[in-house]
Amino acid sequence: MVLEAREAFHRYANFGRAGYLLGAVDFARNRLREASSQVLMRSGTGDIVTGLDQTVHHAIIDYFQSLGVSALVLGEEGNSVSSNPEFAILLDPIDGSQNSINGLDYGINAAIAEYHSRLRVSDLDVAVVTNFKTGTFFVGERGKGAYKVKDGKREELVHKKSDLYELPSPKAYTVKPDQERRQELLATIFAKVLGNQPRSVDATGARLVEVADSNLRAYGDWRNATKCWDVLPSALILKEAGYVLSDVLGFNLSSAIFYEEARQGGLNRRVGENFITTTSNDYQILLFGESSDNGELDKRNLWDLCVGRSFSIWDKFLHEAIASGKIEPPRYLFGRQKSQSDGSFEFVRFGQMFGEFLVSVVEDKRKTYLELDESQVKDLLLQIRNKYVDCIPSTQFPGGRPLHLVAFDEVVQSR
Repeated sequence: MVLEAREAFHRYANFGRAGYLLGAVDFARNRLREASSQVLMRSGTGDIVTGLDQTVHHAIIDYFQSLGVSALVLGEEGNSVSSNPEFAILLDPIDGSQNSINGLDYGINAAIAEYHSRLRVSDLDVAVVTNFKTGTFFVGERGKGAYKVKDGKREELVHKKSDLYELPSPKAYTVKPDQERRQELLATIFAKVLGNQPRSVDATGARLVEVADSNLRAYGDWRNATKCWDVLPSALILKEAGYVLSDVLGFNLSSAIFYEEARQGGLNRRVGENFITTTSNDYQILLFGESSDNGELDKRNLWDLCVGRSFSIWDKFLHEAIASGKIEPPRYLFGRQKSQSDGSFEFVRFGQMFGEFLVSVVEDKRKTYLELDESQVKDLLLQIRNKYVDCIPSTQFPGGRPLHLVAFDEVVQSR
């Protein structure tokens, strides 16, 4: 075993720091040839665990131990025990367990970081995502770019135009109606902005890197069913390849904490539980809709939001907030007789409720991700303010004063 591990490592020695991880994945792939694909367990979320998963998990541990490298392996199969680890390995042993049984795309997702007791997504140094059906290893190195490896040789990623995109089925790995509904909403927006979609073969990591290699235009998932090991290795590759990946509402994952030693269980599985990835131009359109000719976001008609005339993710999201009463627009804008006092009150209340709703969204993200990129959050809130809050003609204001904007700013800035 020690000899096999060292041979795998030396096979990729010319890849520098990525060689450790490439060797580990190749070593695990060789172990799979004699492994059983027997289904051992199906979790409450529909996740399948097979003998292949356990084989890969233990192979990665054996590989680093054989090289004399202390590494903590984190992932679907739990956390390995390691004293004074030098590295942390985020691992999805088999990405696409169902696919591996049925002869579809599957592989291994892995990413490595120098060990610290608290690890952010931005700490990941190298990621390798494999597709064993095609024999391709995709690699991302922080600050050094992304590429693919086939038959031990480096190849550059393809840069071409693709009109295809993918989303997992709303019914795949979901246990609650709300999960299905969110994915159906996302599918509506993708279809409106991007056109038709092919079937998703449902191996998150392997399909995500198809965006990096220009075989897909975009990929999105709002089921809140994926875990950090499904998404984060591919996220590094996509970033290094020049693509954008965030959660569905546009919150950057780079500052999110995916591991904390003091946290029960250590791993924060929820980082990456929903996401979109595509080019920067398509990304902005998916989030907020088309921009004006000068590149600025067009003001959004408040009436369109109220009746559910939606063109983007945030249109859909805010319409639901209005429909549920979390945000209450000034009623007389839509035909009710107004009085000056009622108008002033309703504008102030609209601004306050809008601000309070956004603050609650940000706080929920802070609980999920433990840390956020605060400058990015500030920019995101400003985009939302300028597009959706500052959307009422000044002639509608009581006394021409934008009371709702003042109230909105006071709420947001006070938090």
